[in-house]
Amino acid sequence: MSYQVNVDIKDDYLLAAVSGTVDTKDYKKLLVDVLFKCIENSNSKLLFDLRAIKGNLTTFQRFTLATYFAKLTRQHPDTAAIQVAVVGFPPLIDPNRFGETVAKNHGVNIKVTNDFDEAVEWLAPKDKPVEQN
Repeated sequence: MSYQVNVDIKDDYLLAAVSGTVDTKDYKKLLVDVLFKCIENSNSKLLFDLRAIKGNLTTFQRFTLATYFAKLTRQHPDTAAIQVAVVGFPPLIDPNRFGETVAKNHGVNIKVTNDFDEAVEWLAPKDKPVEQN
């Protein structure tokens, strides 16, 4: 493993900022670890900040990770309704948002974007002003 995860509990969501190099096996462990942090802290909203990640994913890897994440969220009642925002840049983030589409098709409430503030706004309760980063 050559990545690091910094977890920060915000008022309305859990922020998982990931840096380094991650392969498919690492991503699976990362997803499990972060979901457990959400459960431990009773967070139903998660922001994955992947802007500092190096690397790329194939279409098959995107599909595999999206379906794996959907399966993980359904396995625990505390994560079944989790709202997830993912922030990152190409080539890690597919401009066509294939992984986002797959995850949505498998029941995940997810938004993938290149804009951190957009992700925070999407996670914010609709009756509360957005806290800018």
